[in-house]
Amino acid sequence: MTKRILLVDDEADVASAMRLYLEEELDVKVETVKSSRLGLELLHERPFDLILVDFRMPGMTGLELLRRAKDLWPEVPRVMITAHPDPRLAKAAETEGKAARFLGKPIAPPDLAAVVVEVAGARRRR
Repeated sequence: MTKRILLVDDEADVASAMRLYLEEELDVKVETVKSSRLGLELLHERPFDLILVDFRMPGMTGLELLRRAKDLWPEVPRVMITAHPDPRLAKAAETEGKAARFLGKPIAPPDLAAVVVEVAGARRRR
C-alpha cells in the first residue's frame, strides 16, 4: 500500500528534490506545501502516513505545526527537519510535537529514505 507523506518546507527546490527522490526510491506519494498554514489546511482535509516538517518558515513554525498535527492525528508519525539544529529545539519537537525524529539539513537523500522506511513503514521500490 502506497504511503502518503506530507512534506512542509518553504524552500521549493529542497522540497522538490526530497519529493522526487522519495517517490523514486520508495512506494510513497509525497504532497509538498510551502508553509505550515497550508500544511495544516491539508491535515484538516485528510490524514497522512507521515508528516515531514521544516522548522523555520514564515508565519507558523514547523514546531507549531507539529503540535497541531499531534492534536488532529495523534497516531501519525512526525519528523522535524531543520538547517539550524539545536538541542532545545530537538527536545521541544520530541516532547511538544511528539516528533519521532529530529533531522539536520542538509540530509542525504538515502538517509531521509531510511527514516521514512523506519518511521512510516514505507517499502522500497527496488
